[in-house]
Amino acid sequence: MKTLKFYAFLGTIVAALILSGCSKENDLDQPNYGSSSENLSGQELEGLTLLVEKHKLHKDVYFTLFEKTNNPLFDNLYHSDAQLFDLLSNKIADYGQINPVGKMGVGEFRSLEIQNLYDEFLKTFETGMIQTLTFAIEMEEGTSEDIQNCLAQIEGNGDIALLYTDLLTESISQLDALVSELKSLVSNGEPTNPVKET
Repeated sequence: MKTLKFYAFLGTIVAALILSGCSKENDLDQPNYGSSSENLSGQELEGLTLLVEKHKLHKDVYFTLFEKTNNPLFDNLYHSDAQLFDLLSNKIADYGQINPVGKMGVGEFRSLEIQNLYDEFLKTFETGMIQTLTFAIEMEEGTSEDIQNCLAQIEGNGDIALLYTDLLTESISQLDALVSELKSLVSNGEPTNPVKET
């Protein structure tokens, strides 16, 4: 896994924002990313639309997992990603654009690649919880790499950079939670059926 490289990258980004004079007094519950400029490059718009769809994938995966397992971890992750999804959607609206997946239902996506990831998740879930958690960890790491790439494409819109830094910070928390859950399952033995009892 690439978690250690991701942590190192996050530290570099946070340090760069501090040195450049960027600061935040609000936490994720009440974010204040400053004013949006009138200019949004094509790459920046592509980044926002990619990440909002990726976070829809996350929240749909965790919503489905909680529905199937009743594990509170997945409920917490779902609500976290639902909040991040809303923050991204609001930022897209700040620039006069529309969230292309804002009205899509659970498991519905615009991108064929992301749709395939969700379909892969459903198949993976049937094989066991250890495999499902591994999928979720890899999903989080893949999105973290996407955030890093989107950060590199920002052309002066500091409000977007601060939002992306929050996404990376939250990814650390989610990765830690998923890895901890996976380690617990491995040490205790995988359950024969991940579906919650009825």
